[in-house]
Amino acid sequence: MDRAHLQPADLAVALDMTLNEVRGLISGIAALTPAYAHGLAGVFGGSPHYWLTRDEHFRADVTSVPIERRAEAAWLKTLPYGDLVKFGWLKPSKNEAERAQALLDFFGIQHSAQWPLRYPVAGYGSLFRTSNAFETRHEAVATWLRQGERVAAQIECAPWDRATFRAKLIEARSLTKNRHPAKFFPELRRLCAECGVALVASPTPSGCFASGATQFLNRRKALLMLSFRFKSDDQFWFSFFHEAGHLVLHDIDAVFIDDALNGDSPEEQEANLFAQDLLIPAERRQEMLNLSRRYAEVIRFAVQIGIAPGIVVGQMQKAGILRYQDLNRLKRRFEDEQIQAAFTP
Repeated sequence: MDRAHLQPADLAVALDMTLNEVRGLISGIAALTPAYAHGLAGVFGGSPHYWLTRDEHFRADVTSVPIERRAEAAWLKTLPYGDLVKFGWLKPSKNEAERAQALLDFFGIQHSAQWPLRYPVAGYGSLFRTSNAFETRHEAVATWLRQGERVAAQIECAPWDRATFRAKLIEARSLTKNRHPAKFFPELRRLCAECGVALVASPTPSGCFASGATQFLNRRKALLMLSFRFKSDDQFWFSFFHEAGHLVLHDIDAVFIDDALNGDSPEEQEANLFAQDLLIPAERRQEMLNLSRRYAEVIRFAVQIGIAPGIVVGQMQKAGILRYQDLNRLKRRFEDEQIQAAFTP
């Protein structure tokens, strides 16, 4: 690639792959299939057999290196191993080599040198679109995102269909009236899966303050990930529709990890507006802005437009019509055990 002056995005176009799939090839994580070998032969020369043989030799070399040499202590210390154990993503171990192997298996890599290639910390700065409101640790964010990928692999989805997904979001909007994540989340996941979107909810490790994330795992399947970081219904549903907006509006190769919903990038503003208009139809927005601070009036408006009253309160607070302490009794707070039910795949 260096000799041909090709960037990963250029190779993705040449091979008809997503950028994440190309990064998988570059890092050695993705298997080199005969189809990919044929594509590489067409771009760089050589035969498909040549590329498959090179891949075979590479994997043989990797597996011959002892785990004690592959797992640097520095790499282990950057990852939130304790949280992975606490969340049940890994089994506990006091043996450093066993912990290293467990982390390698978790990330789907064969040695620690592959980790920054698969989950770029500095090389692809645009991968992590987060705010500066908290001290975000990219290693923790990457760990959270990887768990989303692992769970998404267990969710069967129809092929990605942007138009169908956008239509299903209208149907999903009615679920806001359901009080319990254990009831509405499986239905929300089903609606998403019918359009090629794997919906995953997962707690965040220490150092990760994400409320949501989206990425395309391949051209047929997207991941929409939520954390229930904010335990009120207005925050949860705004996060969901905000992330859905990224999938509907933005590039298939983009990865969005949002730890605040007030980002100033054009993409974040577009996703915010998308969520806002889905929750409060544009033709009813002025009516909402004219509502008083009376509970009954807000409830009546919410019933008329078919969403939970707490969401109306949240939107009025964002618009500055209400103070952030006003009418919060209309918001529904999710209990930890209810959230835990949504975390279960």
